[in-house]
Amino acid sequence: MAKQSENESMEEYPLDERVQELLRDYGRCTLSHYAKFAAWEAGGVPADENFLDKCREAAAAARTLRLMRTQAERIGFTPLPFGEYLALLCRRAEVPVGPVLRWAGLESPLSIGTAVALGIAKIALNLGIAIRELLVYVHLALVQQTTGLPIGALGGRRGEASGPPSVAAYEASLGALEGSGDDEFRRTVRDTIDAVHRAYLDERADNDS
Repeated sequence: MAKQSENESMEEYPLDERVQELLRDYGRCTLSHYAKFAAWEAGGVPADENFLDKCREAAAAARTLRLMRTQAERIGFTPLPFGEYLALLCRRAEVPVGPVLRWAGLESPLSIGTAVALGIAKIALNLGIAIRELLVYVHLALVQQTTGLPIGALGGRRGEASGPPSVAAYEASLGALEGSGDDEFRRTVRDTIDAVHRAYLDERADNDS
């Protein structure tokens, strides 16, 4: 059975305008979400034990992601480890990162590995981060996490004309650094990068379906 659009869902199950806005901001809400919320508001179905808390958390995550995405669009590619990049967006947007981390199932944006690939991908897609940029952020985080090497030492802009930092230049610098590392470092980087890449593509495909 084909999914109904959000607008169709809201027309069939009219909600308070503020609630509609929060749900729309949260993202892809299926008909069942709207039906459940509308039925609960009408008193026809008892809410789950933590239903309202989940709604509030979803609204907080939606608002935070929207404000962070605005900042991401303004500053563009900024070569930082993933967690530091999120922190920069939050400082610019003047919002806490907590609601987004809880929504994505992450305990800390500073701890990067295969186990958190899906959460990283979900955040990146909702912030409008392109896959190549995301993989640079993740790669930088792994370098910092594994080697302690200062990010500035990578020299991603070396040889470039003055201007904004280049994704390609950082890809080249990170690739060279990876090639000079030991087997364990290369394996950690490849496994994590591959996991994040797959999660990003899978999540994007789900969102487009």
